Amino acid sequence: MFCKLSADAKSKNRSRRKEYKITENDAFHTTEAFRHLKASLSVSLPKRKNEGGVVLMIASARPESGKTTIAANLALMFAMSNIKVLVIDADIRKGRLARYFGVTSKPGLTDYLSGQASLNEIIRGVEDNDHLSYITCGTRSLHPYELLESDEMKELLAQLKTKYDYILIDT
Repeated sequence: MFCKLSADAKSKNRSRRKEYKITENDAFHTTEAFRHLKASLSVSLPKRKNEGGVVLMIASARPESGKTTIAANLALMFAMSNIKVLVIDADIRKGRLARYFGVTSKPGLTDYLSGQASLNEIIRGVEDNDHLSYITCGTRSLHPYELLESDEMKELLAQLKTKYDYILIDT
């Protein structure tokens, strides 16, 4: 049986929801699940010489199904294994990756794609792990599909593949 929530109930659930970032102190089964996912992806999609980094898109058919949680924590797992990884928040309308890292979302992906920021301005590193970087969504756009389908996006990914082993795109 499905229960429909009112708009007020949905907004209360969202405000109570916390971003979940794994740490070395988390329960074994939680970290082990992400380790297993990382290992499975590493074996099935290994980085090949001369092809650059592997690009993975985290997607689902439903909103709020955990895509950002998976993208951020999978990136952390790769980084904990000394693999150079970048996670990109490509959810231009409701990006949440900035919350995981406690930063503002601007400047970010949309600012770069629209020519308002440089690549150095949008790539951010994580203080306690040199192997993990991220790009927030940036300024909200009314035309996200046009930006994500642009030649600038293709060029960005090609450039990033030369610098990172894995690039995770949170949609």
